[in-house]
Amino acid sequence: MAKSGVLRLTPDRLYLILGDKSFGGGVSLWIELDPSRFFDDYVMDGLSALANEIYIEIMFEEFVRALKPAQTARLLKLRLIKKHNSPCLSIETEVVSFESNVCVRLMTNSL
Repeated sequence: MAKSGVLRLTPDRLYLILGDKSFGGGVSLWIELDPSRFFDDYVMDGLSALANEIYIEIMFEEFVRALKPAQTARLLKLRLIKKHNSPCLSIETEVVSFESNVCVRLMTNSL
């Protein structure tokens, strides 16, 4: 069974939250990340100044699989897009050749 969780985006933090229904609905995993430690450029705009957060339910297995190419990527871009009239997380990675420093692969995954 795949584990689902929540990706919470705020102007100064990223959160990965996994709930655990087997223990009365508590939180079994809470990861808080400073985006400046992972991204050169981080821009997050919520609905308004009062509602300046984004919550996205994700399947962790799919999320990790989509991020796998980022280990050797020159560019990683996470974007919230609209696909088939529903919000969707788009993950773009650009992998370059070590010998020529030329982009050899641009991959986009939508979750």
